[in-house]
Amino acid sequence: METRFLADDDLDAVHATFLEAFSDYVVPIAPDREQLGRMLRQRSADLASSVGAFDGGRMVGVSATGRRGDEAYVIFTGVVPASRGRRIAGAMFDRLLPALAEAGVRRLSLEVIRGNDRAVAAYRRAGFVVERDLACFTLAPADVVPADPPDGVTVTRRAAADWPSWTRFRDWAPSWQHAVPSVERTEGEVVLLEAVEGERAVGAAAVLVDGAVLAGLAVAAEARRRGIGSALLAAAAAEVETLRILNVDASSVADAAFYPARGARPLLVQHEMARRV
Repeated sequence: METRFLADDDLDAVHATFLEAFSDYVVPIAPDREQLGRMLRQRSADLASSVGAFDGGRMVGVSATGRRGDEAYVIFTGVVPASRGRRIAGAMFDRLLPALAEAGVRRLSLEVIRGNDRAVAAYRRAGFVVERDLACFTLAPADVVPADPPDGVTVTRRAAADWPSWTRFRDWAPSWQHAVPSVERTEGEVVLLEAVEGERAVGAAAVLVDGAVLAGLAVAAEARRRGIGSALLAAAAAEVETLRILNVDASSVADAAFYPARGARPLLVQHEMARRV
């Protein structure tokens, strides 16, 4: 078995390996070739920093890496079922980590579903530690709690995001896939919603329509507990069939309680793990 960094002409093999490696995943995931490409681009994939594992010339493992400045992110790591138990994930990280360090990367992070003990153990062996848990929910149309904004507040679509204002509403940093660069790199439709009082923004939400994902929702601290968040969530849910609310910082008691109180059902919990490079 050998490992090497990847190039554009490996993408077909990456797709095939991904489908086989995640064929028994706890959450069904089977993107077509174009969908996988969009995911890689949205998460700032750098093929020169991504690693494949090969056995007899066949790709049996793949670890795709995104890079932004001095941070990197494991978009996915997968090993085909027949090749598991051979520390292939560890071998791919052994190839990756020195190259990231040489390139000036200081931190490498990833997400893994809590309960996926095999993957968690592999990441721990590679030096990763759990930094926080991220809760995920689904919100079906029948479960949405209707909510209008309070008097004096309107919720409308925006053609462009006001990121400097909106990011100040947050109490915690989004995961890599929902950070501003990821939302901006999304190739499908992104619905931007803003709550305005007078001439001032007091809340915002972003929905990635193709995946029916709520990429973020936040309300200014001084405007909370007035129903603005509920109105934004109801407006976001109206944009898709069933809204997926992914990677909510579970240590935020208010946020972790907000979504179930408004009809969202728990889906799963992910560990966000990271290590210094």
